[in-house]
This record gives sequence, structure tokens and C-alpha cells, in this order.
Amino acid sequence: MACYGAVLTLLSVVFGAQFVANDLPVMRDRPLLLGVVIVSLGLSLVGWLGIAVFGRRIVEGIGTEGLVTIGLVAGLHFVVTYTSMIVGVALRTLLGPMAIFITGIADEGIPCLLLAILLTLYPRPGTLMLTNMASFVLNCVFGGFFGLMTVLYVTVSIVLGEGALALMRVTTGPSLRETRRAPPWTTVTRVALGVGLANALPFPAQYGFSMALYRMHYGTWFIVAVTLFPGLIYGMLGAAVGTSLGYKLRRTAR
Repeated sequence: MACYGAVLTLLSVVFGAQFVANDLPVMRDRPLLLGVVIVSLGLSLVGWLGIAVFGRRIVEGIGTEGLVTIGLVAGLHFVVTYTSMIVGVALRTLLGPMAIFITGIADEGIPCLLLAILLTLYPRPGTLMLTNMASFVLNCVFGGFFGLMTVLYVTVSIVLGEGALALMRVTTGPSLRETRRAPPWTTVTRVALGVGLANALPFPAQYGFSMALYRMHYGTWFIVAVTLFPGLIYGMLGAAVGTSLGYKLRRTAR
């Protein structure tokens, strides 16, 4: 962990020095984006520390049944996103980066639907963390996506996602723990907004990492559009449907 923290500190210093020396042309005149990258590096360290400190307690708390359910849903998530990636390769030849507004239905909407189902079944802190880590392992083992970007992104998404869900009282409030046949609209709205934010907030960090590490260029308008539409709106729509499905599954389980 100390080595990982040292690497992140070194990256922060290097990115800052390159920006001052005008050696990051893709971020020229965009210091806010550089700030997002540096803050995200800190969040990544916080994420790994949180996993190291609380991971075992979260695993024990959710139980064997919860772990099996999360594993099955993570496997379904991997199948959906991997299939979407293959389709996206063809679409990107025609639409370029704008293809994300179509593939985002599968890449963002369906995973948010699955996450909302899990949160309805297990409304507790750590559900998102376990889901993201399971998906991360599957993508690394079967998709070959292990690298610095994925290591950074998964922990940033965990910290921001758990924070958004706690802020919206999805995992810390009593509404999802109430025994009802159908979710009230307030609960659906809260879960949809919480999951949508959890899905959208890591997008600026993802594009910032791509620009800082690989010198890829993305317009500010494009980052904002992707964060709002595939990130937030698709995520909220998927989560709203997932909350209703989760209540039905919970009723069936009883």
C-alpha cells in the first residue's frame, strides 16, 4: 500500500510539473481537469485503503448468500458489457467516439439496473464495492483489461459510488429495508439518483486519466455530455427499472 501511495504521489507531481511546463497539450487551459485527475489519484489510494481495512468486515456481513448473488450478477454484468464492447467496435468505425451514446444503453444502463437490484436485496454499505470488485476481477481474468487505468478507475468508482449512495441514503437509510410489496416513488427516485450519480461521477476521472497518461484528446463538451447522458440519465433509468425488479425478486425470495 505504501508503494502504491508513492506511485500515486509521483504521478501527481509529474502531471503537475508537465502542466506547468506546458507538456500536457491536451489539458492546456484546463487546470480544472488536471485538478480532477490529481484528486482522483488521492481517491484511488483512499479506495484501496478502504478495501484493506473494511473489506473483510463487509464480506462477513453480507454472508455467503449475498456473495453468491453478487457473483452471479457480476457474471451477467460481464457478459452484457463484453457483448456490448464487441458491438461497439463496429459502431465506432461508423460513429467514432459518439458511439458511446448508443452502446451506453448496455454499458451503463443495464449495469445500473443490475446494481439497483442488488441494492434492493442488500441495502448496505459495501454492496457496490463488492459488485465493482467482482466485475473488475472478471474483466481482468477473462477480458484482459488489467492495467493502471483499470486499477485507478475501479477504486475511484468505489469511493465516489459508495459516497453517492450514502449521501442519497440508499445504503444508510431505512427506506429499502421496509417490507413493501412495491417501492414508493420516493424510494425509486432516491435509488435512481444515487445509482445515477455513482455511475456518472467517475467519468471525468476516466477521461482525465486517458488524457494525462495516454495524451488522448477529449473536448470538455464531450466529457460533460457523456457524464450527463450515458452516465447519469441512462444510469437513472436503469436503476429505476432495477428497483422495481428488485422488490419483485425480494418478494419472491420470501
